[in-house]
Amino acid sequence: MDINRHRLTIWLVAVAIFLVAGDLAYSFYQHSQYPMEGDMEESVLPRDYLIPLYQDPFGVKMLANGEPHAAPNRFFSHYLLYKTYRTVPFALQKAVEPLTSIYVTNAICKTLMQIALLLLLSALACGGFRFKEPRFYLAMLLFTPLFQTCGATRSFGLIDPSLTYAFFYALPLIFLICCLLPFVYEEFFDRKLFPNAVLRTVWYLLFLTLTCFSGAINTAIALVAILTLLIRFTVNFFSDKSLDNKSLGTFLKAVPKHYWLYLLPVGLLSLYSLWLGTFNTMWDSVSLTLAERYRLLPKGFLSMFKNGPFDIFFALTVFNFAVIRLKFPQKGRAAVQLFLWINVFALIYMLLLPFGGYRPYRPYLIRYDVMIAVSFLYIFYLVYSTLFLLEHIAEERVKIPYLIGCLVFMVLFTLIDRLPKWDNDQEIAAIRKIQESPEVPVVLTEPATVVSWVPAYSVEESRNASEVLYIWHITDTVKPFYCVAEGGE
Repeated sequence: MDINRHRLTIWLVAVAIFLVAGDLAYSFYQHSQYPMEGDMEESVLPRDYLIPLYQDPFGVKMLANGEPHAAPNRFFSHYLLYKTYRTVPFALQKAVEPLTSIYVTNAICKTLMQIALLLLLSALACGGFRFKEPRFYLAMLLFTPLFQTCGATRSFGLIDPSLTYAFFYALPLIFLICCLLPFVYEEFFDRKLFPNAVLRTVWYLLFLTLTCFSGAINTAIALVAILTLLIRFTVNFFSDKSLDNKSLGTFLKAVPKHYWLYLLPVGLLSLYSLWLGTFNTMWDSVSLTLAERYRLLPKGFLSMFKNGPFDIFFALTVFNFAVIRLKFPQKGRAAVQLFLWINVFALIYMLLLPFGGYRPYRPYLIRYDVMIAVSFLYIFYLVYSTLFLLEHIAEERVKIPYLIGCLVFMVLFTLIDRLPKWDNDQEIAAIRKIQESPEVPVVLTEPATVVSWVPAYSVEESRNASEVLYIWHITDTVKPFYCVAEGGE
């Protein structure tokens, strides 16, 4: 009997790995179909206003000479994008043509981010990278449909369709999770990330640096996470009836060592990074008062439920929470508290968003990209709670319908992600014409975006895109171009 069960487990793990690998392969294809966009050339050229950043990654020179420059706390996002697209496409061009090499590079980058997030989510749900346990592969299988590449990406997607946005949101989030992983292991799993202290320290310091200099939103997420953890510890401390003395001194002594060791450096360096961000010369000219921004929050919150299937995803999460709270009040106590603290984090985070300023492309402040950390936590909890219920529901008359429900959920979100398709055919056709045309500037009779957000209707508007195409060996010379406006000549 045990041998048969062992064989069945091996088969189930093999099926899970096969399905996850198949989904990743299809995601790779989807990622490769998205057109290039207008922010790529900013880092890849790089533009003149980013040169000071590349020369001063931590803002020290800027503070010393008192001359602000662009993106002072976003070095690694810009620089990693620059280095990637100045090396990887040329390596790929040994096997594929230059134009194809860019789309393949896009797909490689975003798929690697997806794999990293998938592994981190599964490790958090299972108490570590437990590759020898079937539960880890079940977690991966459950997480997989929630990685929306095309369907619900702009509802609760973790990997942005835009390559640049992926480098500025998904990648920094990976850095932050890796940075906090030693703390998570000690706080929630009661063990060390690495037995070797030197390796653990190197890991932490590496991701600490990457975390705090990869954009303002990452440091904001880190500070809200630290605040939430401190509130949680404070509530637990003062609600502990076994403690007679609850003075400030006793409280400070009760704070575990790993709080000081891991959270304090992240907090201080994040504050420094946010301070650097106040010197950014790239702020938008559009400005709203703080009160006006707060009035936009309810509309932004409601837009999350109107834009895509976030409402279904959120309802499933609340359903799991309710079942655990009602049916497993003792065994599920930790799971119930976890959901409550995730909501505390989400509430604090949303309430602080107006202090981050206003951007016209985020008319209601709340949008899928700035909400990436909240989406990450809800995605985590949905699978974490599902695993809990699959393990603790004993009655077959309940367990079988729940298993069927899980299958329906996986198929539903898989289909949601498969329905739309990004299309770079128009961009490719325009670039082919630029390549083949003997005349300069090249006239595009069909409006198309080429390494841009909008079509270029003048030679000047295409200047950066034409330089990038030449750098990537897509064109043999810098070939400016422009589109003929609809109805124009």
